[in-house]
Amino acid sequence: MNLDLPPGPPRPWRAWVWRVTRGVLTAVATLGALAALVLWNVLAYTDGHEHDVTPRQIRKMEEALVVYAAKHKGKFPERLEDAAKYMPDGEVPLDAWGNPFLYVTPRTPYVIVSMGADGKPGGEGEDADIRSDAAW
Repeated sequence: MNLDLPPGPPRPWRAWVWRVTRGVLTAVATLGALAALVLWNVLAYTDGHEHDVTPRQIRKMEEALVVYAAKHKGKFPERLEDAAKYMPDGEVPLDAWGNPFLYVTPRTPYVIVSMGADGKPGGEGEDADIRSDAAW
């Protein structure tokens, strides 16, 4: 009794299906790894970095104040809102904790202050004030 079956017809479509499936799986794995890497970097940047973001915001506001002064014969504005059109978004930003910046003009020529996470003068750590006249 011979149980050997004759070979069936060729099936070239199987090789094509395997190539397409392998390509799709490779693309999905690559995109998933890339998305995980981007998400990791975004979360690492935004988690607890308020003390890095706020000084950068102050520097950008200082640049806007210098432009304002250059266009107004060396005079700095009375309020931050007066220089808002020279700021990146056209408005005065809030600090990284969502509090408004304090702008003191009687000083020479000005001081910009973020009151920190608690929004009150003084403090330590996250609650510490960040000032434009402090050494960076």
